[in-house]
Amino acid sequence: MAIGVYKRKKWAERIKLNCSQCDCLLIKIKSQVNSKFSFCNKSCKGKFFALKDNYIPPSREGFSGEKSPVWIKDRSLLKRFNEDRKDRRSSAYNYWRMEVYKRDGFKCQIADIDCSGRIEAHHILGWIEYPKLRFNIKNGITLCHAHHPRKRAEEKRLIPTFLDLVSVSRE
Repeated sequence: MAIGVYKRKKWAERIKLNCSQCDCLLIKIKSQVNSKFSFCNKSCKGKFFALKDNYIPPSREGFSGEKSPVWIKDRSLLKRFNEDRKDRRSSAYNYWRMEVYKRDGFKCQIADIDCSGRIEAHHILGWIEYPKLRFNIKNGITLCHAHHPRKRAEEKRLIPTFLDLVSVSRE
């Protein structure tokens, strides 16, 4: 049943509904009701979906499991990805980063007109290819966001330049 209500100089059509969990009466604006379920509060919504086993909202039905565009078939890759994330959040990584910043004076080592953005500690020899050099301070260089290599090919091309810059610096 629709009810006309004067709100902000426009007539907004309202609808009477019952909560899908506790059956209490709700009055909502018609344009805001776009689902087959309505709830009076978050608590009722949580209880309702806790009772429904494996409920997937209608808008996400086609994107779960193997149908998802980000699905990874080889699950062993996830383990490596998660281990890599742990290493980058470790205190050893934070210490390495700060030592590289201190050595380079918290400034981009390719200081020129193009310098812009935040500074970043860059691994000269790759994180994945050289795991033993991950926390070696001589394997790091401070670069601004504009000078940080965006592609692997560019990174590999700049390795000799970065090594020269680090050997010239104070360590």
